[in-house]
Order: sequence, then C-alpha cells, then structure tokens
Amino acid sequence: MRLILATDGKPSQTRRSGAKVLFKKSNFDQTLNDLNRFREFVFAYKLFEELILNQSSFKDDKENRDGIINYGHSLRYGKYAVISAIMKEY
Repeated sequence: MRLILATDGKPSQTRRSGAKVLFKKSNFDQTLNDLNRFREFVFAYKLFEELILNQSSFKDDKENRDGIINYGHSLRYGKYAVISAIMKEY
C-alpha cells in the first residue's frame, strides 16, 4: 500500500499513516481502483528493492552510514519520496 501511494504521488501519506489506517478495506477500494496499473506497482517495488540494496551497501561504512554523504537522508527517510519522484517522470 505504501508503494502504491508513492506511485500515486502521495509519499507523505506513506509515512504518516499507520498499518491500521493503510490496510482498511475502504483504503484498498480507493487506492486499488485500477488493477491495470500492476506494471507500475511492480516497477515501484523493484525501485524499492534497489533503494534498500543501495542503502545496505553502506552498512559497514561508519563514516557514511546509510549513504548520507552520497544521497542525503533519502535512503533512510525518503525512499517513498524518491519512488514518487521517479514514478512522476516514468
């Protein structure tokens, strides 16, 4: 659900909403209203996997934890915002 919201250009809702709110039936009906968009959702998932992989590559670097020097705090706190920006251009 978080990735779908990011794909829809709503990255702030992904971090603001808890699991109880995100996974309500009414939210599914509202958010998943076009299942033909499954390719977008899979692409967003692949992007998310890549961001996690990129973040983990800095795990042992004590001076550059989470790649902050390279990417700011986007890998730690802004994955959904990054995905939202990429999807906007996609």
